[in-house]
Amino acid sequence: MLEKATEEEIKRTKTEADKQEAADNKNSEGKREKLTAELNELKAKLDNLTSEHREEEADLRRVSVFDKFLKTT
Repeated sequence: MLEKATEEEIKRTKTEADKQEAADNKNSEGKREKLTAELNELKAKLDNLTSEHREEEADLRRVSVFDKFLKTT
């Protein structure tokens, strides 16, 4: 009788542990998906800011070259 009760308790504990693990995995997957989406959004913003910065830098270089040209003429 004691063996059977112990076996049942072991099975019950294992079932509960499996359920908890499944819930934890689902929760982790949701967090991972959220963070991946946020990372992709931030990468896109960085790419846009880098492009804007390069365009502004090119504009400043053109102005600088033009100013030097005007000073030499």
